[in-house]
Amino acid sequence: MNFYDLRCCGLSVESADPRFDRGLDWLIGPFAAASLPDGLKAAQIICRVGQLPAFALSGENGTPYNVVGHDALLRAEIGGETHIWRPGNFACRFSANLAEVWLPENAGKADVQFGAVMAMDHAVRTGDAFLLHCACLDAPDGKNRILLHADSGTGKTTTAMALAEAGFALSGDD
Repeated sequence: MNFYDLRCCGLSVESADPRFDRGLDWLIGPFAAASLPDGLKAAQIICRVGQLPAFALSGENGTPYNVVGHDALLRAEIGGETHIWRPGNFACRFSANLAEVWLPENAGKADVQFGAVMAMDHAVRTGDAFLLHCACLDAPDGKNRILLHADSGTGKTTTAMALAEAGFALSGDD
């Protein structure tokens, strides 16, 4: 089990997929911790590999869920839990302080990364925070930062690189 202290909340992560671990490390690696401090709100992320749960094998009971860059997603509220899945490709189930992700053995990189991001987004809400999909730049004077927030594929990276060439310092993209 791995632990992360995100200051807004703590995460305990149990994963059976090294690709999922690398995805989380890319997102929150600098916040790895030996344990979680007492009193910190905590959430748990579990990643399982193998057979998807029954709800994720078909489109039954699901309504289309649109996320830019991710086609054919379905979403359902079942027994107080949120389920998001792409039939046959991956599944997520979210309850109070738990995010569960299922990946088949042959899951594609995009599904692994999307599962990691969805789990992280749910988990940080435990600490009353949220994720932003942004590029971040430091202004040339070093006193200010700019966040470029937009959907995937709309030119954030291109704009950030142009600003970097104009004297801004790129401090994060995605």
